[in-house]
Amino acid sequence: MQYKIVLFAALAAVFSCTPKQEESAPVRQEEAKPVSVSSVILTDTAKWVEKSEGLMAYAAPADYGEVVEALLIQDEPYDSQIKFDTKRALREQLEGERDFYRIKASDGKDYWVQDLFIAIAAAPCIVTGDTALLYSKPDTLSLNPNTLVLPQYAVLGLHQTESTQEFACVSGYVTEFKNTPVVAKQFVKRELVSTHSVDIQAMKLYKSARANKNRIAKRELLNNAHSLRSRFTPLIEDALAELDAPRFTQKQVSGRTTIMSSVGSMVNVRDKPGVEESNVMFQLKDGDPVFVIAVTNESEIVGGTYDNWYCITSEVNKKSGWVFGAYLWAITWENSD
Repeated sequence: MQYKIVLFAALAAVFSCTPKQEESAPVRQEEAKPVSVSSVILTDTAKWVEKSEGLMAYAAPADYGEVVEALLIQDEPYDSQIKFDTKRALREQLEGERDFYRIKASDGKDYWVQDLFIAIAAAPCIVTGDTALLYSKPDTLSLNPNTLVLPQYAVLGLHQTESTQEFACVSGYVTEFKNTPVVAKQFVKRELVSTHSVDIQAMKLYKSARANKNRIAKRELLNNAHSLRSRFTPLIEDALAELDAPRFTQKQVSGRTTIMSSVGSMVNVRDKPGVEESNVMFQLKDGDPVFVIAVTNESEIVGGTYDNWYCITSEVNKKSGWVFGAYLWAITWENSD
C-alpha cells in the first residue's frame, strides 16, 4: 500500500512538471493592398509627365473613354486606408496650378492627368438615350426641376459600387454644360446607358467619321464601326447611305464666260464637281473662253470662298469638265431656268 502511494506521487510529479501545450493563435492573413484602381478618362485631354518639382510637361494625348489605372500610395508600415497619388502643379506654358492624379496607361507608362478629366474607380459607359436626366440620388423623387439632360452618346465613367439596379452612378466632363461641365457621381436611369465595349468603340468611330472631311477616311471609319455590330448599327448604316448619296445634283444651263485666275496661275478642270473624290483632267489659264453647260444646285466652300460648281467646255481644246465658280468671270446666260 505504501508502495502504491509512492508510485502515484511520482507519476503526479511527472505530469505536473510537463509543460502545458498552449493552443496556437490563428495567423492573421493581411489582405494584399491594391496598387491601382481602374478609372476612366472623361474627355479628349492630355497626359502629363513631371518635368521638375511642381511643373508638368505635355507627354501624350488622352482619349475620352480610355481606361487607365489610378495609382495608389503604398504606405509603410501597412495602412488599410487607400490614398491616391495626387499632386498640385503648374502646366508648362500654361497659367494656374491644377490638381493631378498619377496614372498608368495601357502603354505601361506612368503619366499625370488633371482631376477634372478622370472618373476614379469607374468603368466606361455611354449614354444611349436622348432623355437621360440627372438625379442627385438613386431615387426618382430627387429630380431637380432645373436638372440637366446628358447629351446622347456622351462617354462617362460608371461607379458600379454606388449604382443600384435602377440607377447608374456616373461622373463625366460634359462640354455641353458650359457653366458646370463637371458631373460628379450623379445618377441616371440605368436603361439609358450602356457599358458594352462594342457600343463605346462603335460610337467613337462614328464621331471620328462625322468630324473627318476626307470622304475616303470617313467611309473607312464608318465601315469599321459597322463591323462591330453595336446597338448603333442603324445609325451607322444611315451615315453610310448618306455618304453614298450624290453630293451634288445639277441642272442644265447655257452660257458663256472666261476663266478668271491670277497672272501666271492655272485653273484646274475636274472630272466631277467637288474637290474630294475628283481628279484634275486639264488646266486652263486666265482669259480662256468657255461654254457653261451645267451648274450644281449645291454650293461648297473652296479656299475660303462659297460657290457652286460649273460644267464647262473649253473653246480652246474642246474638252469638258468642272470648274469652281470662283474661277469664272461673270457668265452671260443664253437661257436657263
